[in-house]
Amino acid sequence: MTRAGLASTVAAAILAGGFLTGCDGGWTEKPTPPPTPAVDQTTDAATPDGGSVPASLVGDWAREGTSGMNVRSFEPDGTWTWTVPTPSGGVHQCSGPFTVSGDQIALRVAAGGCVSVSKTWSLQRDVLILDGLRYDRQ
Repeated sequence: MTRAGLASTVAAAILAGGFLTGCDGGWTEKPTPPPTPAVDQTTDAATPDGGSVPASLVGDWAREGTSGMNVRSFEPDGTWTWTVPTPSGGVHQCSGPFTVSGDQIALRVAAGGCVSVSKTWSLQRDVLILDGLRYDRQ
């Protein structure tokens, strides 16, 4: 293939939403998945501060690879709970209110001694992604 032919093939792949990867000296086209924005559907319930909770976020989410032992729960009233095992075999819980603004979720702590944080979130079907960590719907 000529340099011009290769350049047009690469340009066509990029325009089609794909990218090229080399494997054992050959080239194959791999599709690039579109980004999944945070879902803006809301519940009928308002949070105590007047905000709203995305309906798709409500429920229990277990971190992938933890056999359901690292769980984040989000309620329609704008409260969350994080349940995580301790090294001694017990369970530690943190909880408090949360707010959602676009792709940011702010988790404030009211109990449990954890640190309040703000994280980037998105959904891919039944997988919640918080700052790159994947949680499966339970």
